[in-house]
Order: sequence, then structure tokens, then C-alpha cells
Amino acid sequence: MSKIIIIFLFMINQSLALKLNSKANKKYLLELYTSESCSSCPAAEKWLNSFRESDLLWKKVIPLEFHVDYWNHLNWKDPFSKRVFTQRQYNYNKVLKSGVYTPQIISNGNNNRYWRFRKPRFDEEDSSYVLIVDFDEVKGVAKVQINKGEDLTCYGALMKNTEVRNITSGENSGRKLIHEFVVINLRSSKMESDRSLNTCQLQFDKKTLEKSKSFAFWVSDSKTLKVLQAVGADF
Repeated sequence: MSKIIIIFLFMINQSLALKLNSKANKKYLLELYTSESCSSCPAAEKWLNSFRESDLLWKKVIPLEFHVDYWNHLNWKDPFSKRVFTQRQYNYNKVLKSGVYTPQIISNGNNNRYWRFRKPRFDEEDSSYVLIVDFDEVKGVAKVQINKGEDLTCYGALMKNTEVRNITSGENSGRKLIHEFVVINLRSSKMESDRSLNTCQLQFDKKTLEKSKSFAFWVSDSKTLKVLQAVGADF
């Protein structure tokens, strides 16, 4: 009996090793910068949430919701807000000169001010970048590689889904907010280059992994912050 149990546990551990391959298919990384203290943000969250039921999810569109902390003084503290997410938005502003505001949509490293007015197009384009991720859920280690490029940074995000929040104070007092794709952990690392291949390794803690429902990985140009390729999936 003990041998059967050992074999069964080994099989479980083996099944938790995931491999994602973007192939030569261009993905769109959509980053929403938002806050529970922002009265104009629920409309943007609803827009991002709509991808949960879309055939484009993970195949073409990788949605992320970053909660910033600079609105926490408005009589409500957003529990998902992190200073590192605010700094990421400020980093975009340094490059794009786009301003810092909520809600803000960044698509593949480009500011998108017209998300609410125009139906988004996600063209069926081929990409010269192929991103491969080996993600060991047991150890929380992800090995990321991309086929080409110089001065690159790799990122990994863990997300919660369908978080229902009753807001009792601040600008959204009395509203029920539903968060999808809300980032709870972000890891990054400079990629090491070996001829035409770039690699990096990201480590996640087990407690955060247990709380997560989805994950995403992507590679950006370290200077321009443009996203070269991305992958994502539900656990």
C-alpha cells in the first residue's frame, strides 16, 4: 500500500509541472492600473472582466489588474494595492510621458486612452518572438526563455479571480466591486543572454501560490518597456 501511495504522490507532483509555449502568435498584455478608492475605475474593471468569458483569453489576450496605492488616503485602503505596482506605473510614465492616473490601460507597453470608446482589435499577427515557460508549481520556480532580443527583463505575475468586495467608505462607498485577474504577486529578473537565447528564473513563495488562480509571464525590452511576448493560464 505504501508503494502505491508514493507512486500516486509522484504522479501528482509530475502533473503540477506546466509548460507554456507562446509559439509564433502575437499576444496582447493588457495592464489595468486601478484602485478601489477610484470612482471612475469600476467601468474599466468591468471591461477587463469581460475577457473572462472571451475566447481570446490566454490565446490572444493576457489581462492583468494592478492596484495602486496613491488613492488610499481617500478614507479607504485598497487591500490589493502595492507600492511596487504604483512604481511600475510611474516607470511607464517616464518612458511614455502618458501621465499617472486611474483607470489607465497599458497594452503591450503602449498607453491606450481609447479603450472605452473603441472596440479593441487584436489582430491575428505572427510574432518573431517565441516565449517558453517551464513552471514547477510545487517548487514555485519558473524558468523562462525567449528566442532573441537584447537587454530584456522577464516578469511573472500571480493573480486572484472573482474577488467580490463590498466597499463601505470612500468614493465607491456602497458599491460591490468584482475583481478579475487582480495581481497579488509580481516577480521580475534581468534575462541572461547566450547567443540567440535569453533565459531567466523566477521564484514564487508557496503561500502566494496557494491563493492564486491564474498566472502570466512576459518579456519586455528593459529600456522601452515594450512587451515582446506573453503567456498566461488558469491553474
